[in-house]
Amino acid sequence: MLFREAPLNGIWEGSGNVICLDILRTLAKVPMAADALNADLDSAAGMDKAYDSALAEHRSRWQVQVPEAEARWFAERTALLLTASALLRHGDAKVAEAFVDSRLSGNRGRTSGTLATMHTNAVLAHGLETA
Repeated sequence: MLFREAPLNGIWEGSGNVICLDILRTLAKVPMAADALNADLDSAAGMDKAYDSALAEHRSRWQVQVPEAEARWFAERTALLLTASALLRHGDAKVAEAFVDSRLSGNRGRTSGTLATMHTNAVLAHGLETA
């Protein structure tokens, strides 16, 4: 019975934790993955001061191997930085600014994605232009 239930032990904490731990394992075991991640993050450097600050803070916090206890925090922050990088390079400038300001800097409410009025208007205007 214990042998049969052994696969459950690997996912006991939930799929979210498994994904976060897989990210850490991949970055530790596959140097090219870490290089590709850093190249993507670096490609938006210099385009937005708040992005640059968030990226520097991210790298300062996790200079070496990320502790498993911080896997979710690392994965969340990395995903936000990757999204910001893509928006800064390929998206509408006002939408990218709103994303960086509301997700990476201190200019936000307690709920993820809370936007200041100036950003709300810019994002809505962009949505109307592309519709």
